Amino acid sequence: MVKRKLEEPLDEGKVDTAAYGALKSKLERCNQGHILDAWPSLTVAEKKTLTEQLQEIDLERLQGICARSFGGSASSANEEVPEPYTDICKIPDVTEEQRMHWKNVGLKVASEGKLAVILLAGGEA
Repeated sequence: MVKRKLEEPLDEGKVDTAAYGALKSKLERCNQGHILDAWPSLTVAEKKTLTEQLQEIDLERLQGICARSFGGSASSANEEVPEPYTDICKIPDVTEEQRMHWKNVGLKVASEGKLAVILLAGGEA
């Protein structure tokens, strides 16, 4: 899938309306239209940044993963399922040096705006 970056016309000071419309439609198809609720109050630069960030997210794939995790079925049974993480250490098994390294790495990526967190709270089994 080719992702199209929005071009912001310098003379008009706004985001490409056709691309915005396509993004809005995509968000609404994935029940995420509320993400754009504050759009009118954003600056042109903020709109451009938000648009670029949203275009980097594969919403359909994320929606499928969430649907499967909640017991629903995604669009197809053959859809790619992410591999579980195997490089996991339990906190009691790591050294203080490793803990500090991970903390520093986490703070660095968070300060660069490269960190995303998805928190899923479970019910009773």
